[in-house]
Amino acid sequence: MARNRKSTYKKQFKFKGYVSCNLDKSMRDRVLAWQPTSDDIMGEIDRLTSDGYKVSFGQDKKNDCIQTSITAYDVSDAVDGYVLTGRGGSLYDAIKSALYKHLQILEADWTSEVDRDFETGDVW
Repeated sequence: MARNRKSTYKKQFKFKGYVSCNLDKSMRDRVLAWQPTSDDIMGEIDRLTSDGYKVSFGQDKKNDCIQTSITAYDVSDAVDGYVLTGRGGSLYDAIKSALYKHLQILEADWTSEVDRDFETGDVW
């Protein structure tokens, strides 16, 4: 029988904003051309969650697409509370978009992008 345990972990999430990382056409084409395997994707999601990020997926009705969100929950004081999004016409493309931004464009370091205004470009 499961026991009712109270967690001693008290960190509260406080949303601070979105990471500024919009894609121009050439970057979007690179995302679409990037073909990670399912194992690669699951490995990166596993690494992100182990490193203190929350990864979630859902429908984005405003942009008529699927959105993947990578939320810095317990990463570092500089980026905790920020969210990086990726969008696509399918779940696979939305995950690819978010992972490409995180790994290839930002090189897993959001610190220079968290306080910037959004630049022009595609929300994908």
